[in-house]
Amino acid sequence: MKEQIIINMPLKNGEKTLKRAIESILKQTHVKREVILLIANDSSTDNSSAILENYSKHSNIKILNVDFGLSYLTRNHLLNYTRDHFPNCVLIGRLDCDDYLYNDLVLSTIEKEFDSSNFDALLAGNKQE
Repeated sequence: MKEQIIINMPLKNGEKTLKRAIESILKQTHVKREVILLIANDSSTDNSSAILENYSKHSNIKILNVDFGLSYLTRNHLLNYTRDHFPNCVLIGRLDCDDYLYNDLVLSTIEKEFDSSNFDALLAGNKQE
């Protein structure tokens, strides 16, 4: 089975920025590994659930509905879920629902760095506008 890059996205009431964040993942190019976006919707009360419905059939997006109420619990759940359900995951990233990847080469650039150095951890920022 193909190696995977899993991007964890905690979500709580992110309707204004959610689509841009998701699309920034889907637009990534030149990535050798399968990219999976794992979204944990923590009981959003805005239009986030309706936006997610538009992506629910996308093969590279997995949506979890959770009810933690605390962002750190949602983030921890995403990490644990990734470890338990994606044994071919070699890279785990996090993108908040109000952020987006700056261009379509972000993941391929990280992947190339991983392939050349096999790092244990990489701390990367995201260019802000």
